This record gives sequence, C-alpha cells and structure tokens, in this order.
Amino acid sequence: MQRYVTMTLGIAALTTGCTSQRPLEPASREQPTADITSVLSPYSPPADLGTLGGSTSLANAINNRDDIVGESKLATGETHAFLYSGGAMQDLGTLGGDYSSGADVNSTGQVAGISRTADGVLHAFRWDGATMVDLGPASSGPVSMNDDGKVMWTGINENAATHAFVWDGSVHDLGTLGGSWSQAQALSEVGWVAGVSEVAPGSGLVHAFLWDGEAMTDLESMGTPGVAAFNSAGQAAGAYSTSFSPGPASQHAILWDGGRMSDLGYLPGDQNAFAVAINDSGQVAGNSYTDIGYTDSHPFRWQAGVMIPLNPTYRNQGNVSEQAVAMNGSGVVAGKRYEFLNGGRYHAMIWDNGMVWDLGTLTPDSTQASSWATAINDRGTVAGQSNGRAVIWRRSNVLAVAP
Repeated sequence: MQRYVTMTLGIAALTTGCTSQRPLEPASREQPTADITSVLSPYSPPADLGTLGGSTSLANAINNRDDIVGESKLATGETHAFLYSGGAMQDLGTLGGDYSSGADVNSTGQVAGISRTADGVLHAFRWDGATMVDLGPASSGPVSMNDDGKVMWTGINENAATHAFVWDGSVHDLGTLGGSWSQAQALSEVGWVAGVSEVAPGSGLVHAFLWDGEAMTDLESMGTPGVAAFNSAGQAAGAYSTSFSPGPASQHAILWDGGRMSDLGYLPGDQNAFAVAINDSGQVAGNSYTDIGYTDSHPFRWQAGVMIPLNPTYRNQGNVSEQAVAMNGSGVVAGKRYEFLNGGRYHAMIWDNGMVWDLGTLTPDSTQASSWATAINDRGTVAGQSNGRAVIWRRSNVLAVAP
C-alpha cells in the first residue's frame, strides 16, 4: 500500500540549499478561468459504519483494502478503538482503561493508536491482528504506523520528559536536539521520523529534526513549525515562515526534495499557505489562506511548478471556507467545506482534476446535517464522519446525481 502520511513540522529546515535570512522565490502559479463543477458524482451516499453499542463513532484512517480504524462509544459509555473490515466493526479493546482510539492502519490491517491503562495513563499501542501490545506512555501528537509495522508516537520517558519514540520490534527514545523535549510528527515508509525539538532547555527555540534510524539531525527551523507530509520517495511538503524577512510574517507552502527546498507560495490574493499531503507522483495538496488568522481557507494542488486552486471560483465563494485534509496517489483530494451561514455546518468534499463533489450527509434532507472527510485511499474510497457516526463513501463507475 502506498501511504501518504501527514505531519506537523517546521519543514523550512528540511534543506541544505537555502538561507534562513532571505525568502525564496515563489514557484509559478496558474489559475483556471472556468468553474468546472460536476453536477454528477461517482460516489455513493455515505454508509454508516455503525458503533460498538453506543451512539457515536469516528473514523480516523483507511488503507487500500478499505479497512478503517477509529473509535466508538460502547453502551457502557466507554470509548474503544475499532477496526472496520469486511463489513463488520471489531472492538480492539483497551490496555485496561476506559478509552482507546485507532489512529492508523497499514496495508496488512495492523493498527496503531492510543489507550488508557488501568491506572488512567495514556499509552501508545500496536494491534497485530489478535493482541493489543502496550508500547509505553504517550503524550499529545500523532501516532503513525508504516507497512513494515513500525510505530511512531510522542511519549514520556523514565525521566518524565516528553520525547519522540519509535517501535521497530523494540522501543527507541529518539532524544532531543539538546533541549528538554521533542515531538514526533511523521513516519516514512523507510522508517525515518520527522518532528520538532527544543534546542536548549528553557530557550523557547525549536528546530525541526530528521531521524534516519540511527541519529537525529538538526534541520535548523526557520520559523514556526508548519504542517507537512512525506511520500515513499522521501520527498517532503509543508510550510516555512517568512518572519525573518522584511514585511508581515506569513507561511509559504514548500516542497523539499534531495536537500533542496522550493517555495510553492500561495494562491493569488492570499497571504499564507500550508501543504498537508504529498503523493508518490510528487503532487502536493494543501490550503491557502486569505488572512493571517487562517480562517478563510482555499485548497490547492501543486505539480511541476504550478499551483492551482481546487475550486476555480475560490475568490467568489462568499461565506464558505474549504479545507483539504488528504490526497491519494491519483491526486484526488478529500476534505471539507464549512458554510458560515445558517448556524454553520461542514460537508465532506472531493476535488478531482477540475471536478468538485459534495459527498453529502447521512440525512440529506436536513439543513443542519454535517459531514467531513478524514482520509482517502488509492481506490478513491473516503472515510469520515457524518452526524456523529463513522461513515464510508465508495466510488463507483456509475455517476449519480450529486447531493
């Protein structure tokens, strides 16, 4: 399975070919002039995955077999991690406490996530198809698993310090760049870990790092860490800060490839941008923002030096904000649209090579119904949530009237 893992990282530092005192020249941008919005959708209406006996459930990740992991309420009120496979939802249990959540699933159906122990402490876990294995204390931040079964998380070591960790058959504390803490934020298919670390105790100075399986390398972050992602070729995408340059501070989307960083910039008329996904074709997806406050979001896709808005009418969409959250190997982007009017609501969205589809909700006749996408696989299957339930949208070869 090809996996495109999102992470939070001061990706500006993933380079040896730029300076930290001068902004890079933005790459070329291209904007379609026509609004190419499909009135037909290749997606079926959302299917409710159900629950483990309670009233709510949430999907977090999907693999190319359409296995989905997340969390669900039980009738007792506890929340347990689940694996949805072959049309059935399986309770993965806990490490002894009242809470667990599946965060990632690899191509063989192994699951990684977090769980409370009997004494209420949050730990990372690995589920191998039969048993939930305790990997040790966990803190905030993502938990990821690659196809080799390696697991990455941020945990607490024996000295009560927050550090990045990896399990590859045994647990490895990745340490820090000299400060008191580090945080793991992305795991590649070859087992590399990217994240951020304090560089001196109490300094407040944070750098990005790359761990190659042996050592943590300081990538000398240029500013506030942004959101980023790896592909299986080792390319990375994310954001860097222009706070070291004259004028107002902003974030630019970037691509790092082989020690060189390219500034992808942002969409015309906007001020900030973050990349959130990169696939094995080198396509980058992300969000461009009108203002410094990151409230008005416009999803984009970048390829071979050209950034295009996924919604060609983004400058005229009024009281709507759209956000990309994931992309598959074909460049299909999943995300959500927020409508500010009528009390506000989310709708899951797909952007596919000029086509824009609203995936709809479990109750399409309700004006207050909501949905959002959380993941998409290479088959185009989308996992997400609607009205408090984990759902799946399957792609078919038959076009249907869009919701």
